[in-house]
Amino acid sequence: MKLVMITSTAILMLTGTSSIFARILAVEKIPDVLTNFLQSTIGDNKYLFLLFVNVFLLLFGMVMDAMPALLVLAPTFLPVAVNNYGLNPVHFGVVMGFNLIIGLMTPPYGPALFTGAAVSSLPIGKTSKEMIPFILASIAILLLVTFLPDIVLYLPKIFGVSE
Repeated sequence: MKLVMITSTAILMLTGTSSIFARILAVEKIPDVLTNFLQSTIGDNKYLFLLFVNVFLLLFGMVMDAMPALLVLAPTFLPVAVNNYGLNPVHFGVVMGFNLIIGLMTPPYGPALFTGAAVSSLPIGKTSKEMIPFILASIAILLLVTFLPDIVLYLPKIFGVSE
């Protein structure tokens, strides 16, 4: 019982601090600054935009919970992705979500990593080391999903949800 309380407290503390961080970013208009930077430096290359978004979200997901990150960054990145680069919103949503889910298992934030370490009674360092192959496989799949949108859009196209 004590282990469950400690684990729950640690995860809630991480989630609370990441929510505060999301609020600070929103108040300081950091996503808007980022969008302006992207538009001025990347230009019209949608693959370079997607690569930048992947790297940014992977790093962002390492320090922030997925839900606050989506609430802060989706309204910033989605209009740019759709209007400026012609990306499908369903595809871009999957890319964003998958990026942030990878962040759930990577240090230093990684609530899934902390939960796994607490449940298995293993030190966080050992758990992190054992996660490396899974993280690398997830990044490989992320690159496939990012640069081959038909993988994501196959079922939505069949059911007429996406073009």
